[in-house]
Amino acid sequence: MPNPLFDFVVLSAGYSQELPLDRFWLWTVFGRAVVKAPLEALYVIFLFSKGHVERFLLVLRSYNVHPKIVDMLQQFFTSQRQVFLNPRVSPVVPLLFVLHAYNNYLPCRRN
Repeated sequence: MPNPLFDFVVLSAGYSQELPLDRFWLWTVFGRAVVKAPLEALYVIFLFSKGHVERFLLVLRSYNVHPKIVDMLQQFFTSQRQVFLNPRVSPVVPLLFVLHAYNNYLPCRRN
């Protein structure tokens, strides 16, 4: 999903650093075409290949990752699949997943 405000901020930052406009557009197109689009395609392929998701979760379990984290990841992938197939579904579960992981499992917690 394009975000023109972000492009404007980056363009303004580049202007303040005297970055030529043609170089800005070159790197913007490069970043979106060569980096962002293939990563998004790989994510969608991974998400809809049920064998890959199950294999990934098995690998996490084999490395003794906390079972709650594995369950949250499974819920996350399931909810992402549902959101992609039905755009009316609210992406609340991914947000809750991120907030829960931030509050409980990340080492850089705020006291």
